[in-house]
Amino acid sequence: MKNLLLILPLLIVGCVSPQANDALVRGWNDYRFCGAYFSKSVLAARSQEYRYAFYKSILDEKNKRQLDCKMFPEFKNKKPFMEERVRLYEEQGSW
Repeated sequence: MKNLLLILPLLIVGCVSPQANDALVRGWNDYRFCGAYFSKSVLAARSQEYRYAFYKSILDEKNKRQLDCKMFPEFKNKKPFMEERVRLYEEQGSW
C-alpha cells in the first residue's frame, strides 16, 4: 500500500505539462522525491521525450537540494538510472 501511495502521484503526473512537473517535483518532501528518483515505472507509458523532460526536472531538483537518497534505508541498494538516460537522450536522442 505504501508503494502505491508513492507511485500514484507519479501516474497522475503523466497528465500535466513539463512546467507543472517542475512545480510538482519541487513540492515533494525528500522521501517522496527519492522514491521517484529510483522508480523505473515513472511515466512508463509516456514517450521518451516526455520522460526525459521529467527526469531532467528530477535531476535538477536533486542537484539543487544536494540530496543523497541513500540516506533512506529503503533506497540503499537501489541503482540510479536517470542520469544515464538523460545523458543518452541528450547525446543520441534516445536511450
